[in-house]
Amino acid sequence: AFIPRSDFFFALNSPAWSLCCEQLFYILFPIGISLAKSPKKLAIVALVAVATVLIGNEFTPAEYTKGVWYTNPITRLPDFVVGVLLWHIYQRIKGLNISRQAASLMELCAILLFIAFYIFAEGVPKAYRYTFYYWIPVTAIVLSFALQKGILSGLLRRKIFITGGEISYGIYLMQVLVIKAFNKYFTGIPPYVAAISVLLVIITTSYLSYRYFEKPMNRYVKKCFKE
Repeated sequence: AFIPRSDFFFALNSPAWSLCCEQLFYILFPIGISLAKSPKKLAIVALVAVATVLIGNEFTPAEYTKGVWYTNPITRLPDFVVGVLLWHIYQRIKGLNISRQAASLMELCAILLFIAFYIFAEGVPKAYRYTFYYWIPVTAIVLSFALQKGILSGLLRRKIFITGGEISYGIYLMQVLVIKAFNKYFTGIPPYVAAISVLLVIITTSYLSYRYFEKPMNRYVKKCFKE
């Protein structure tokens, strides 16, 4: 994902570019722990990142926009910084006495805000959309739902949605591989049958991967670190 060419960052399994980004974040986090402890420093880094995109976009050839501003782990690093900053904000607001009605309204407004940003995104330069454009609506969603005091966040605490969340990353990583397999080996079946079949296979394989690979490996790695 460090190489701004689609035959590199989208090679083999295209969604896997994000794994390269996460790997960089996890490697750098222990090094930048002092930065992570300071909300002020995090905010400054985020503002510098916005300024960098505003300036850098003017010098980025159109054919390299996605490779530079979307998939590159270095330019995705500010997203991680904003995530750490959100944790600090959450720690300060989680104890607030917010009614169920107010919390539900906050959750609904956060969703509507995201929809509004999405609708008006068409005229926004791609480099901005790939980087800081969605920070505000996503921040609103993350914080309002993290409080878990509204009706919508209450619904998401149901077991079926929790399970869906746990396997969602598997769904994200499996989708292209399954679709490619169906396009190659099952070309003669009706489109609606193919769509339903693809969805079922993706969900099933993601669930099996989560239960029999991800969870056992998670326990194993934790055990290794404890020892």
